[in-house]
Amino acid sequence: FRDRWRNVEGGPAPVFHVDIHGKMDRKDNLDLDIGMGPMEHCWAEGQDAEAEAEVMALKQHLASGMREVFKKLKGKTFTVHNKQMQMTVEEDPYLNAYWGQATFETISHQSVNMRVPAIQLELPITMRKELMRNDELFKHFAGAVMHSY
Repeated sequence: FRDRWRNVEGGPAPVFHVDIHGKMDRKDNLDLDIGMGPMEHCWAEGQDAEAEAEVMALKQHLASGMREVFKKLKGKTFTVHNKQMQMTVEEDPYLNAYWGQATFETISHQSVNMRVPAIQLELPITMRKELMRNDELFKHFAGAVMHSY
């Protein structure tokens, strides 16, 4: 796979692994979790300032783009667990696709080990349903991912 993309006419094609997962609605938020743990731990942590800056720039750009996407809902709230909640973004979630070096590796972690930038997006059920109902929101969501790389 890597060799095929490295030998594309005109030079190496950029590769970006986006792993989209579903999660249950939480009791206290409707966060889109942006998991970049493998990139943070394997590329940026304690290595060099340039790598750390690149990883942080990607994370901030993606989080900012996703916040803009959810602003398009104009304050719309969703009833989850008998509470009204807005869709939000969490760029430092507990579950961030990195389980450590001495245990199994997520597919995002495996991609990072092959030097492919990888993110894991965790979407609550209510968010997934709204993305499937709302074509405009879906278009902006996809655009935020695409423009992040």
